[in-house]
Amino acid sequence: MPVLRLLAAFVFLAPIAQGLHAREAQDELEGFVLQRSLVRGADGSEVPDGAFSATHPDGRRVEGTYDRGQPSGRWRFVNAAGKSVAVGSYVDGRRSGVWTHRSEGGVLLAKGNCTDGRPAGQWTFYVYRDKEKKIDADHSGEYAWSETSYSSGGPRAAGLLLDGQPHGPWTYWWKNGKPMLHGHLHRGRWTGSMSFALPTGHLDEDFMGAEIEAPTDLTWLALGPWIPGTTLQTNALENLPPATAEALGGELPARLNPEVAAGSQDSSLAFAVGFDRVLEALGKGGESSEERDRAVRNLHRSLGGRSTGWSWVTPELAGSSEVVHAHRARAFYECTKDDQGLWGIGLAASESTEPGTDWLPEIDALHLAGLPKAQEIQGGRHGLRRSLKKRYGIEEAEPALEAALQWLAAHQSADGRFDVEEFPYAQGVDKVCRCDGKGRHEQNLGATALALQVFVEDGNRPFQGPYSEVVLRGTRWILRQQDQVSGAIADVELGARKGGKIPQNLLHSSIYDHAIAAGYLARLWQLSAKYSYLGPVTKATQYIAEQRILSGGWSYKRRDQLGHDASITGWCWRAMEAAGVSGVDVPSEILEGTLSMIHDVSDYGTGRVGYRHKGSWSARVVAKNDTYPPNLAEPLTAVGLLVRLQLGQTIESHPIVGMHADLLLKSLPEWDPSGHRTDMYYWYYGSFAMRRLGGKYWEAWRKAMERAVLEGQRQDGHAAGSWDPIGPWGWSGGRVYATAMMAHCLLTLMPPLD
Repeated sequence: MPVLRLLAAFVFLAPIAQGLHAREAQDELEGFVLQRSLVRGADGSEVPDGAFSATHPDGRRVEGTYDRGQPSGRWRFVNAAGKSVAVGSYVDGRRSGVWTHRSEGGVLLAKGNCTDGRPAGQWTFYVYRDKEKKIDADHSGEYAWSETSYSSGGPRAAGLLLDGQPHGPWTYWWKNGKPMLHGHLHRGRWTGSMSFALPTGHLDEDFMGAEIEAPTDLTWLALGPWIPGTTLQTNALENLPPATAEALGGELPARLNPEVAAGSQDSSLAFAVGFDRVLEALGKGGESSEERDRAVRNLHRSLGGRSTGWSWVTPELAGSSEVVHAHRARAFYECTKDDQGLWGIGLAASESTEPGTDWLPEIDALHLAGLPKAQEIQGGRHGLRRSLKKRYGIEEAEPALEAALQWLAAHQSADGRFDVEEFPYAQGVDKVCRCDGKGRHEQNLGATALALQVFVEDGNRPFQGPYSEVVLRGTRWILRQQDQVSGAIADVELGARKGGKIPQNLLHSSIYDHAIAAGYLARLWQLSAKYSYLGPVTKATQYIAEQRILSGGWSYKRRDQLGHDASITGWCWRAMEAAGVSGVDVPSEILEGTLSMIHDVSDYGTGRVGYRHKGSWSARVVAKNDTYPPNLAEPLTAVGLLVRLQLGQTIESHPIVGMHADLLLKSLPEWDPSGHRTDMYYWYYGSFAMRRLGGKYWEAWRKAMERAVLEGQRQDGHAAGSWDPIGPWGWSGGRVYATAMMAHCLLTLMPPLD
């Protein structure tokens, strides 16, 4: 018993005895003077214990306490001006409880909870405008820390989540344990530059390095404030040596895990196949350079093509370029393995070996690094409009629009286009539908853009809404049709590319389709606020501006010729107007030229807008639609009215506006099965123009248009939800065109989403 008492006393007194042997120390480290007590730790080394302070000659100060080498209790971090920049507590060396962060000026920056050393739960950020404190919605929300691992146990990805989306600094690793990539995300979207390293542990400085948009660096939030005297935490890629051809050593990444590929959707599977083919080609020593290059180009297409600031050809690493391609491709897949398709919408296939530098990749952040899918934000009918049905009187139009969307979605081709001629085969040869109403395949691009815009205007986005996959696939198909040199968008299957340019004869016959596609991309950019659409929208609108003819408008003719076309001018102007609203600078001469053209073809006696000159009617094609009387509708007057309204003219300032509108009231929509009084092109422009005009004009037009559109919608069989392609232009656009145009008319009845 005495022995046990002696042992118990020793256990009780040991900490006290150890405390009695604490050594007061004053050290100078990293420019700070550290005042602390040091005691012997469990491993025999000296560790801080008790009160701690670190003071810098410039005024910075850190104060807190240690418990046997671990920060514990309340800590305070002060800047050179004497302002607290961080205050919070530690438990067992990890941040815990409420933390408050302030800016260098001392004003409140952020406040939230930490658990186990990382932000956890609600954090609120603040901004100050006009001396008023406001919540910063960009960074406020529910935070969490996420770490994922390979099946082998090594780290794969780690970073912060905000409301379920990656936000802040993220790091990826290769399977061999070496760091792969470090960069910042903003609610799931990469921002700023990224550091990328090869599996050998060498930085690849030519890959993903272009700074497009400066990030908000939240490293301080992820790692916490630095305590002088401790190791300064850095990202895993810092201080790695640059890559050289010799340093690569021919190492190739492992082939894709079949289990991973099998669990992905079609777009990821397609990439997996492409990637494996490239590795197979690169692994055969007897392959010719031409065959290897072809394999790399195939990989390029599989990836989607354009990215930010890097090239598939790296001159400095020319001797090992194929290996570099494979590494970069593997990193692409690792960082973007998701259900929606690689880099998502920010990439488009291209033959060019120099992708544009003004593109920033987007990813489906909800699936980043295999993270659990967060609850999707529903848009369109599932959000705002549901609560406003009675106000807008859309009880009948709502299900009609949904039926149209369902029909269109079911007839989208696998590559994303809406093929006006082959749409019955969209779901595969074993699922051919019996819908009639084929159009001309030359209209695929324009019809695809018109159809996609219905989905977007109803609240769907590439990664949001019930039809997100439709928008994603379709927009990627449109982007693949854009020529990087000229900016022109034309269905590449209609003409071969030569020297990076789409043949001019193709462009001049498809300016309609280019304008519709450009307008769609601009509208998508405006509604989704994705920076990566800036490149294609800017180039597409620049091309439209370059195609203006001398008289100020647009036509099928070359820009150095006279003669204009009110119909083409309407579509080109709509694209320019959408681009201008989205943020592209539209020169004043385009506004003036467009108004001048509409003025030239307007009859100020009757109010009618002509096709190519005053008094002319809408065009007809011999043996195609010349049986449709052109005087039963006013499509070009509707075009002129909308253009004038968009350019700021009113009935009060320009009486011709009222004359245009009065003409439309004399020819209200009426569903005519023969098609003679059914002009969908007219109803489309008339609906947008009269809604913008409002008042008695819109009320009369709305009632007639809604009645006519609902009467004409098919309710039977596989065609249910669509419209028969009757009227003067149904023969060209077919059922896809007819359904898209009528769905747009229904959309004018809905509350706006922007």
